Amino acid sequence: DLFRAKTLGSLVPHLSPSEQNSVLAETLQIVHTIDYKRGRADVLMAIAPYLPPELLAEALQTKRTIEREENFIRVLVDLVPRLPSELFAEAFQAAHAIKDEKERAKVLVKIASYLPPKLIANGLEAARAISSEHSHIEVLAKLAPILAGIPAKDALFVATLRDSARRGRPILLNDLAALMPWITALAKRAQQPMILAALARAVIETARCWP
Repeated sequence: DLFRAKTLGSLVPHLSPSEQNSVLAETLQIVHTIDYKRGRADVLMAIAPYLPPELLAEALQTKRTIEREENFIRVLVDLVPRLPSELFAEAFQAAHAIKDEKERAKVLVKIASYLPPKLIANGLEAARAISSEHSHIEVLAKLAPILAGIPAKDALFVATLRDSARRGRPILLNDLAALMPWITALAKRAQQPMILAALARAVIETARCWP
């Protein structure tokens, strides 16, 4: 079954769109019967760029049967760019459930630009849940330009800033740098460009009393 699925998957790019759909549907059915989980992941990754919307939900369900986390991650990252918005909540939950914190952060970074606005708050919450300083900052840096373009999410900044402050001054300063696209957008929307100068002064002054 693995070899049959791989052969069909290799044919897909060379078929017409009408032919692709039937072959892809058959390939997904075969994938369910493959015992070798790495092979199952390889086939899903190969056909992911060609899956039509009506088969993406089935592919997302199939990835749940992949037990090894590294293979599961590979499939999830490949499927995300193709998912319609209604399937994104499930994909995000799958990413958020990844046990390895560094791998979870890597996946969040890769899928952040595809998050629909309604899941941006969840993305920030996921970033705050990451204890690793480097990984935490990576996710924030990816989310910041997206948040800069969504005025409706400006209210999330206060909670984000409080969380950063709770982690201590070094992390707060790194977080502020990562969030700068969002901070500058907030200043422009508030029509208060002096906020940035005030922030610079605060950074200088707090260093004297907050080690």
